[in-house]
Amino acid sequence: MDVARFGSDRSVILRGLGNRVMEVRTFRDMDTMQLAGWVAAAVRETSPERVCVDEIGVGAGVVDHLKEQSFPVKGINVARRANQDNIFANVRAEGYWRLKELFASGQIAIPSDHQLMGELAALRYSYDSQGRVLMESKYAMRQRGLPSPDKADALMLAFLESTNKTRLWT
Repeated sequence: MDVARFGSDRSVILRGLGNRVMEVRTFRDMDTMQLAGWVAAAVRETSPERVCVDEIGVGAGVVDHLKEQSFPVKGINVARRANQDNIFANVRAEGYWRLKELFASGQIAIPSDHQLMGELAALRYSYDSQGRVLMESKYAMRQRGLPSPDKADALMLAFLESTNKTRLWT
């Protein structure tokens, strides 16, 4: 899940089964305790193996509250160092590259959600001074007149973990 609080961004809960996204729910203008309540209800209903939550900023409060209730929550800071830090500038770049690979190989199925597809299509990447993949920042996206890719971020978090090593050039 991608966490927002108030303002133009949305909180997004994405529910998947294997490599299939079953449901995408969005919430606006909701405080972190209300959002944690929605997540707790979804966890009780579906019993997922894990819940990956963006823990940067306000997301940390949601992670803490859900952990306090013993839910299988994993807080993820997408700004931290990537597992393959010689290829990716951070976890966010690594996660979006993983999504790219899943789509290219037909190993992922998402609902017909035009907003999600638009967010994915709008994402840009470049390379940092060390030649590592770097995703365009949300600030840069706003400068281009685009909103935060909240649904795309939730999707990226859901498919972040992989045992496969990435290669940029094959």
